[in-house]
Amino acid sequence: MKLFFSTFWYCSKFSSICLVLPIILIICHEISVFSLSLINHMHSF
Repeated sequence: MKLFFSTFWYCSKFSSICLVLPIILIICHEISVFSLSLINHMHSF
């Protein structure tokens, strides 16, 4: 029973990481694209 709970705990932790990672990657991508466009906008002035 203890083994089952620990396995479940690891799976839940890992799955939460797997869920969060793509979101973080998308946010980082959006920020980088935004900052690049902002820099280009500043240079155009």
